[in-house]
Amino acid sequence: MIGMHHGGRKKGHPVAETLGWVGTVAVLLAYVMALFGVISANGFWYALLNLVGSIGIIVIAVNKKLVQSVVLNVVWGLIALAAIVGLWLR
Repeated sequence: MIGMHHGGRKKGHPVAETLGWVGTVAVLLAYVMALFGVISANGFWYALLNLVGSIGIIVIAVNKKLVQSVVLNVVWGLIALAAIVGLWLR
């Protein structure tokens, strides 16, 4: 099939792939660290990790044309950005 590689999976651009993984790790790290009380789920680091994560996932999702993931992560990133702005304005 045209445009398909290795078992039907479309291969992404290496930079996009890397940013996608960085984003995935950032979101998971935020969740685990908040869950175990290392950082506050209402704090700057949680929001920043989620913002970084959403941006990385947006990059790979756009690269692979995954519209649902782009929409989800744009909203996720906007929420994180709003939290950062709110914390900064305090």
